[in-house]
Amino acid sequence: MEFFKKLIRDGDIVLFYVYFWQIPFAWRYILIPNRGAVPPTFNEYMDVSLYIGEVLLFTAFLINLYNNKILEKSIKYIKNKGIQYAKLFHVEHIFVTSIFLFIVINLFFSVDQLITLTTLVHIGVILMTIYLSWSFFVSRGTKFLIELGKILILILLFQFGVALYQAFTSHSLGVYFLNESKIGLNQINIAKSQIFNTTILRSYGTFPHPNILAAFAIFSLFSFHYLSQLFHVERKVLIFVSTLSFFIITLTQSKIGILMFFAVFFLCTIRKKMFHVEQVKFFLLLIPSLIAVTLIFQADIQKSLSARLDQYKVQSSSLDISVFGTGLGTYRLSYDQWSNHVNWWLYEPVHNVPYILFVETGFVGILLIGILIIIVILRVPRGTLVKMRLPIVVLFYLLMTDHFVWDIYQGQQIIALAVSLSIIRFNNIDKLV
Repeated sequence: MEFFKKLIRDGDIVLFYVYFWQIPFAWRYILIPNRGAVPPTFNEYMDVSLYIGEVLLFTAFLINLYNNKILEKSIKYIKNKGIQYAKLFHVEHIFVTSIFLFIVINLFFSVDQLITLTTLVHIGVILMTIYLSWSFFVSRGTKFLIELGKILILILLFQFGVALYQAFTSHSLGVYFLNESKIGLNQINIAKSQIFNTTILRSYGTFPHPNILAAFAIFSLFSFHYLSQLFHVERKVLIFVSTLSFFIITLTQSKIGILMFFAVFFLCTIRKKMFHVEQVKFFLLLIPSLIAVTLIFQADIQKSLSARLDQYKVQSSSLDISVFGTGLGTYRLSYDQWSNHVNWWLYEPVHNVPYILFVETGFVGILLIGILIIIVILRVPRGTLVKMRLPIVVLFYLLMTDHFVWDIYQGQQIIALAVSLSIIRFNNIDKLV
């Protein structure tokens, strides 16, 4: 009996750690109905799966609520305050109610209600991630973050090994039981780059796209910077993580990822309170690497920018955006209709989450999101926002330069973890060095 009590007592944190481990692999063995245009093909964007990671997180969430008697406390609170809050006298309550009503309307008018419903479930999981991260930090302190840091280093090492093999052999390693993508230089729709008129395969790791692996590496660098502010992290560990992240991003050949690495690294290390000779030397050694990478990918960078501008022009003229949007998560449908078109790539999701949200939520939705952002900014204590520049820069990069953070599971979880860490940092800002 004591064993089961301990299992329940510690079950939430154990399940959360397992959930954290599985993010790079994104096991989706529970429900995978095919929504793609070609029947035999699994369409990552049209996925309405329930991921094993989400089941783990939801179970951890329920155990956490039980252990902390949250449901019991909530019922008592609603009982005592319910009538008072039901009057909706405050602006905040009216705004929250408006968002809830909009979500219902957006689901009702969605062009594919199943996909929208699944997207809402994924958003719910993001909120659970943020809640549990904060809950575990409050109850366990920096021990919780240290354990996550150790897991993160092991994940990075594994991803680097897989990515390195993919780069040198131009095909998958073969760890398909961990959900490694089956990639090869001769396959269509596989991410590649043109370097000196030679086609080079971009490394995926175990992620479904190189850009998500690059985003994960940037998140790791960003995470260790924050961890070093909450407790002592040896400089050699920070340099090791920085080096590992740099090489992983280089193997993905994510151009914006490489530039973002240097931006984050600069913000992380070249500051008055973290000015160390070793870090400056390391940064100066990486500058020639940045120049070399930029020159190598110059033609590919120009091609990528040109392609994205063409996508904006074509899609802006062909999409019919309603007041309430097409429904959360349904942006991919517009591309799916053109999958057999000669210029199919012009209809791929644009690398800009705000634009995708505008299409999916319409004018009303984007207005509510804008108001929410303004309310959050106005509630931030004066002088604090500038100290949050790093997560703001990282989040801006992820949202403005890619769409995978919105419509693919791992990308959503990377955003959730980054926001969680930022909240922990924000609430402990006075304790930071």
